[in-house]
Amino acid sequence: MKQERKLPRRRDEMVGSYEMVIYNGESLKIHVEEGLAEISKERFIARGLHDYVNSPNDRKAYFLYGSAGTGKTTMMLQEIERIGDYDKCLFLHCCDESTVMQMREMIDTYQGYRYVFIDEATKVKDFTLYSSVLADHYAAEGKKIVLAGEDLSVVRNVRQDELFDRAHYVDTTYIPFGEYNELLGRGIMDYMKCGGVLSQEEVQEDVRIVKDAAQHLKEIVLCQAEHTAKEMGRGIIASKYESSTGDGGFDVCFADLKNRTSCIVEVWLADKPDAEQIKRLTDKTLCQEFDKYMGAELQNKVVLYTGDSVFNPSQADDPEDKVLYMNVETFLKQPEQLMQALLHGPVEE
Repeated sequence: MKQERKLPRRRDEMVGSYEMVIYNGESLKIHVEEGLAEISKERFIARGLHDYVNSPNDRKAYFLYGSAGTGKTTMMLQEIERIGDYDKCLFLHCCDESTVMQMREMIDTYQGYRYVFIDEATKVKDFTLYSSVLADHYAAEGKKIVLAGEDLSVVRNVRQDELFDRAHYVDTTYIPFGEYNELLGRGIMDYMKCGGVLSQEEVQEDVRIVKDAAQHLKEIVLCQAEHTAKEMGRGIIASKYESSTGDGGFDVCFADLKNRTSCIVEVWLADKPDAEQIKRLTDKTLCQEFDKYMGAELQNKVVLYTGDSVFNPSQADDPEDKVLYMNVETFLKQPEQLMQALLHGPVEE
């Protein structure tokens, strides 16, 4: 005869009888302390979660989704620590055999809680079918429901159906180098080796093998410029530029379409200036073609590399041939300020 599984009665009891684990009270306090033992900083996007937890009830859940090693669990534990009242918080860790019904039964066992944090929610096998209950039942009652998961296909499905307009969505996958450096104190080479995630332990099986580190660095800078331009708005754009003739181009370009100014950039994995690095930047035919295409006045020509920030050592006689060498980590740490400066006007020595 199959033994009946009983639900827990104590709020501080850690439950493992179902295919998930729930923490509350003292067990949650211990779990948070252990999880944050070696962590002192938080991700830049954690502010959004904090604002949600402390905002008036909008009957919606909050969904952190993205690749492993991008800080989802850590952000939840940090927010629980910030709340400070562990009796009012529930933390559920789900697995592949979990179901929404089990989740509800376990949550409903507890009284007096206000915040529910559900880790690995996308592993719940019927999550795409019944996840709306989390918003319709719990969030509608004034509870704050925070979800985290990394299965993007599940997130896509619930976003289009069960949680269509019932949740705020935050993609944690993209971690700018500046944030990575701030959190871990590591440089650009480490950033490339670990694939731009925060925990190398979590990506051992899926670590990006950089076959062409130089090309990877170009992609990192382009991604950062595009991301920053989108955040800046106000007619700022960024992209790669390829000549219409198929003869060359620039690794990165960005422009202010409102003020009609632009900047072109070449990215090199090198720590010393070299004539080859400025070849395309000083190609007058290519630059004129770019000016005509962009319809904006070219303000600066930049080489991003791993060396010190200096002007073109050749000190070109023609002002149009002057090139600014900028350390790539410097650019990636403060992209918005530097993009604004490079678009504002020619940088003086």
